Amino acid sequence: MTEHPPSSLFETPLSSILNFRDVGKTINGLLPPGSPPMLRKGVLYRSARPDNASAADSELLSTVYDLKTIIDLRTETEHLEQAKKKGTKSDAFAQTATSDKIAERSINLNGGWFSVALIRKLNWGSRSKVLGLMATRHRLDAIKILGVEVMKPAGLIGMGKLTLESSHKEICEVLQVLAHHDSLPVLIHCTQGKDRTGLIIMLVLLLLDAPTDTITADYVASENQLEPEKEERMAELASMGLDESFAVCPANFVAELKCYIDDKYGGIENYLKECKVDASSMQAIRHNLLDR
Repeated sequence: MTEHPPSSLFETPLSSILNFRDVGKTINGLLPPGSPPMLRKGVLYRSARPDNASAADSELLSTVYDLKTIIDLRTETEHLEQAKKKGTKSDAFAQTATSDKIAERSINLNGGWFSVALIRKLNWGSRSKVLGLMATRHRLDAIKILGVEVMKPAGLIGMGKLTLESSHKEICEVLQVLAHHDSLPVLIHCTQGKDRTGLIIMLVLLLLDAPTDTITADYVASENQLEPEKEERMAELASMGLDESFAVCPANFVAELKCYIDDKYGGIENYLKECKVDASSMQAIRHNLLDR
């Protein structure tokens, strides 16, 4: 891995979508000098939320990048909060994303059993309060309690481990999209495009045998890529009871989660089998994404 990745690896003609990059191009560029290309370019992209994409960037996604599928990993609450902002911002991306050319898949990576696991970590008093707030549609108030009492103490790595344990179904859904050639090229995003997106990209790259330090370099690149929106992100995190530690990209994030997978499951393939990703799907992902 190069010690100082060239800035050109993270350059993009998209001006209104942060943290956007071609995973294949980035990983190939982070390999040691002289290494042959490892991944195919132009098939797997990652980014922060593209809701406010300009008309020009929406057109680029549809034509130059030729996207077939967009996978949105966000929660229902994030969608509702973002919808409140729509009145003052462009909806050009939404018009493009819902066209016949680009299929949009909403796969809430932190829904279902993940939400249950979070709530179970609360004491009885807080648990009752959160359930009551959710029942009365005070979602943000409920999330703030979870943020202060569960998410913040766990940290990003702890939350990553909880996702690995609780989101098997959702992880399988995402990987099944990548296993179908007709779904490519694919853009995967969440809100910031660094942690949930980073975890999914990490799992895919581990399956493809990418070096751990190379996966790490791609993950930590998100911190600088998100700098232009840091003030807004900090306000959003504060509303969830979280602090600046959730705005950064810990350098040990990938290594810690890889060790967790290796120690508990004996490797990425065994872990993905626990997620109900079968061997033929894993092979299809390799076929679709590896440069060979």
